[in-house]
This record gives sequence, structure tokens and C-alpha cells, in this order.
Amino acid sequence: MITALSHVMVFAADPIAATRWYESHLGFVGRYASRHYATLDHPSGVGLHIHGAEADSPDISRGAQPYFAVADIDAAVSMLRAAGITVTDPRSEEGSPRFAMLDDPEGNTIGLSEVR
Repeated sequence: MITALSHVMVFAADPIAATRWYESHLGFVGRYASRHYATLDHPSGVGLHIHGAEADSPDISRGAQPYFAVADIDAAVSMLRAAGITVTDPRSEEGSPRFAMLDDPEGNTIGLSEVR
């Protein structure tokens, strides 16, 4: 089902400022940045996405969320649901690849991202 680590998602009140910080201090290279969303790559092969959030959002301090690549999001969601795992319906936001979210047994949020 999972083919690779797709990216890690973090939340920030100012994705553009966060992009500059990751570029300046951790060696990431920004691919795209807006006040709502940013994508960065690292020479190590790690992708980082920064999602905009309100400054008082609990998402900001909740921690990073790994997204795993899957070839067929519908099949992956069906398989997880058949195992009794609650998974959101696949969706896309503003032209993004289709994705779905689930929580592990400890409550950590995990994303699945369709990569074809």
C-alpha cells in the first residue's frame, strides 16, 4: 500500500516566514510559498509542506504530520476501513494530490497522499 514517505506537514501562522526560516537555517529549498501553503525540498530527499493556520490554532503546536505516498488512495482507504480504522474520505484542496487522514492508536495524525 505505502510506496514512500511523501512529505512532512507542519502548520504555521505565516508560511512565507516559516519557509524563509527553513531555507536559512535547515537547508531546505522552497518550491512554492503563499500565505496559505508552502512546499520545500531538502537535499536529503525529505519534502516539507507548511500549511497556514490561525496563530492560536492547536494545529501549530501539535507537531509534524507524516504523509505517506500511496498509488491508489481509494484502495488504501478501503483496506484501512476494512481493518476497522477510521479514515477521512479522500479529498483534494486547491489542486493538491488527493489525500486522506487517519490517527494511529496514540492519536498521532497521519496522512496518505496519492502519488501516481
